[in-house]
Amino acid sequence: MKPAVFVRETDDRRAFTKAILRRFQGEWSGKRVFVKPNIVSYERYPTTTHPDVLREVLKALTDRGCEVMVGDGPAPDAGDSNQIIEHHPLQMVCGEFDTELCNLHDEPFRKVMTRAGYKLRVSSAPFSYQYLISLPVLKYHPDTTITGSLKNHFGFLHNRERILMRSRLKNIHRGIAELHNVFKANLTIMDGARTMRAANELRHGGKAMRFGYMFAGQDPVALDCAGLMLIRNILPEFGGLEPKDIGHITQAIRLGIGSPDYRRVAV
Repeated sequence: MKPAVFVRETDDRRAFTKAILRRFQGEWSGKRVFVKPNIVSYERYPTTTHPDVLREVLKALTDRGCEVMVGDGPAPDAGDSNQIIEHHPLQMVCGEFDTELCNLHDEPFRKVMTRAGYKLRVSSAPFSYQYLISLPVLKYHPDTTITGSLKNHFGFLHNRERILMRSRLKNIHRGIAELHNVFKANLTIMDGARTMRAANELRHGGKAMRFGYMFAGQDPVALDCAGLMLIRNILPEFGGLEPKDIGHITQAIRLGIGSPDYRRVAV
């Protein structure tokens, strides 16, 4: 069966997130859950995950007795990562639920070999959790064209790996895809209510704009394909691009991470 991509044309992030969490409640209830927001830098949404999305996730998880860790590693060029995490808008949300917002750069890292024989140095933190929820923002990215479900795992990498990939000493598209052989997101809630064109951050020239869609699912390839097919209609940066034109999507398909064929389910 084709993987489901749950889609709603809406700006109401909270209602959509609630609906998705209810649908998958039987999977995550009572488990140790790692929540991976998109914390690129000190900037607010849509550079990073919207507080309302994280708030609904933490409310649902804590109400159902989950042990929760929220964590990400800001970009190497964004400044002091501890300062970014300490003063980030999502820190206040985590405080509401007595949950730590963890700077993954301060956690141990480990070297792994993927099943395809690719070496990566990644955060050790998610390995001790039973369920992974990813909270990306769908937007343009100058290095990878699109950033969404697949690209959100980039925050699990050690800074040296990121620098190697951005300098093209390692293939960034292969690296993004291979990360999903290390950490499988059990559920992804992808925010497209607002997006970013021209760049993925304001400090790099990005321009925030309304898109008006929310997405969710369990297949990261299907999610990014569904997002691309809609967002290309409003952003000239995407032109007539197909999923096959996006390097990390094609790499993920080749590695069996997910499927570009999906069924769209209205929520």
